[in-house]
Amino acid sequence: MKKDSFPVVDSLLFFVVIVWASNFTVIKFALKEFQPFAFNALRFIGCTIFFSIYYHFFVGDYGFIKKHFWQLIILAVIGNTILQILFIKGVDLTSASNASLMYSTVPIFVALLSISLKYEKVYYLTWIGIIISFIGIILILSNSQESIGFSRSTLTGDILILITSFCWSAFTVFAKPLIDRTSVIKVVAVTFIFGAVFLIPTGIPDFITMDWSAISWSGWGLLFFSFFFANVLGYIIWFYAVSKVGNVQTAIFQNMVPVFAVIIAAVFLHERMAPQQVVGGLGIIGGIFVTRLSMILARKNGRQKAIDTL
Repeated sequence: MKKDSFPVVDSLLFFVVIVWASNFTVIKFALKEFQPFAFNALRFIGCTIFFSIYYHFFVGDYGFIKKHFWQLIILAVIGNTILQILFIKGVDLTSASNASLMYSTVPIFVALLSISLKYEKVYYLTWIGIIISFIGIILILSNSQESIGFSRSTLTGDILILITSFCWSAFTVFAKPLIDRTSVIKVVAVTFIFGAVFLIPTGIPDFITMDWSAISWSGWGLLFFSFFFANVLGYIIWFYAVSKVGNVQTAIFQNMVPVFAVIIAAVFLHERMAPQQVVGGLGIIGGIFVTRLSMILARKNGRQKAIDTL
């Protein structure tokens, strides 16, 4: 790990966090014109076109695809196909707050998987940062317009989002060894293309029934933002960060998404920001700082103990 990795990576991750937080509002407006599975499929058609052209003209390593074919297929199905289908359905069956809370388990899943597979050491101070950040999430969501509330009516959606969170965590952890041996762009591009093969057919029923003439230019613009900035750039930067600072140090930034989502909602949707949400946001930032501090201290003097087993 280079000495200057953290400042560069953190700046890029903050950009991704802002994009992904904005994407919640973008999708909310876009789904007023698009059917959910059609919107999902169109995003992946856009990603497939972009990555196919880029890979052919600027990468061109088709031997990589042949050599790692089945590993790439598995990553694609977990990290793109299953994840996207369950996410769309899960959000439809639960509240936005419940979905955000379930998805904030990503750093926990990533840490547990990294330990179990012995991919990374996770330090005591890192766990403290993850817990502080998770508490911050609860503070933010407890004062949102849709407060956290678990019931029989939301149970299916909550479980689907929790599985989605695990899929994203597994994708993050399992992709790292292949990225370390090859490159970020190869893994991200090919898994998107393979994932699209399985995902795009789910949008066909919506393609048939949707009123295409009702889609405005702004609707197409929202689609472009979602596929290019949230998917293409978002995934590339996320896995670039994984390759530079590791799974856990990257995953903790996932919990910054609700912070910026609340800020963006306050600015564009005129939703009121409660004092408790401000405290929660500071807690999340503090949690990220603590996880970063754990790695810096460990790298500097190597005296912290790692949790290798639970």
